[in-house]
Amino acid sequence: MFEATNLERFGERFLGFNWIGLEAFGYVLIDRARQGREIDTGSRPLFSPDGSKFATLQRSDANYGGFEGFAIWQTHGNMLEPYIVNAGPPLYPMYDWRIDRWEGEHCLHISAVPYDRFEGKWGILPGVTRDHYVSSASNDWRILEGAKCEIGNPP
Repeated sequence: MFEATNLERFGERFLGFNWIGLEAFGYVLIDRARQGREIDTGSRPLFSPDGSKFATLQRSDANYGGFEGFAIWQTHGNMLEPYIVNAGPPLYPMYDWRIDRWEGEHCLHISAVPYDRFEGKWGILPGVTRDHYVSSASNDWRILEGAKCEIGNPP
């Protein structure tokens, strides 16, 4: 880690920042509760509406990120523990995976861009139409195609 940018605070409990290293990058979240636990989340976490969970999704084309995959962490008082951690979505042929928003406490809206839509022209990527996915507790947090959350009983 040789550069830290975008230092930010999430409420009274968490601090975070982007980091860059030699051919590597990530996002560090520091939990100020108890012993100041540090977690490399790969990308900036997105907290659920009530703040009891946060989700991260990082997929780089060369696996140079600090954390590569999809994760949801949950807080219990001063405790912080992984709720789900997996390899996340497939790398190819989709790029620029990101979590767009939470819908309630049990569903995430996610998007990505097919490679053939921007053909490696990274400068146009922000303006390209994105494909939509959801991940919800009712589907065991699998990342599925679609823009609508499943109706079901969360765990």
